[in-house]
Amino acid sequence: MHSLKDYHKLRMKKYRDKWRLFLVEGKRLCREALNSGWKIEKAFLREDFSLDSDSGLFGKILSERKIPLRMLKPDDFRKLADTENPQGIMLIVHKPAPREMREWLAAKPRILLVLDGIRDPGNMGTIIRSADWFGVS
Repeated sequence: MHSLKDYHKLRMKKYRDKWRLFLVEGKRLCREALNSGWKIEKAFLREDFSLDSDSGLFGKILSERKIPLRMLKPDDFRKLADTENPQGIMLIVHKPAPREMREWLAAKPRILLVLDGIRDPGNMGTIIRSADWFGVS
């Protein structure tokens, strides 16, 4: 759908909002994205990722879900990555459609967690995992 140059633009909020896509990188966050049920547009692997101990698991999941995969040279992968030491795997993920608050409330949750303006995905992941442990919907 998009070119590598386009995906690089996902670093800017206006393009993430316009295309309703975002980039996820790193083994842990990619694993969570793949388990989320969200639609994955494309996967990028650095050419040497096949040497990683988790490469077989990721390859199997990507194949089963028929997610398009593109291998990138280390320099191209680094240009697309947002981290200083990328782990060799990235996913382009479709943003899920936002749900209205009344939809959440109609489900009559016992406890409802609402987050707004979270800037660090690691913090958000910690909050969500903790909330899940306490039974938050």
